[in-house]
Amino acid sequence: MKTELATRDLGEDFDWSGWNAPESVVPSVVFLARQIGTDFTGRIVDVAHFGTTWPEHLDQP
Repeated sequence: MKTELATRDLGEDFDWSGWNAPESVVPSVVFLARQIGTDFTGRIVDVAHFGTTWPEHLDQP
């Protein structure tokens, strides 16, 4: 994730081509923030698959 701190540490001239911008994780973070304790599965999820393989039910508000 390319953040201000990562940019400061690695420099502007670093090859950022493989790094995502922070806004790329917003939909999955919002989904996870809406969950209640009984909703957690213990699975590790990959943000790249959000909306395709998880969540299983995309009809949630």
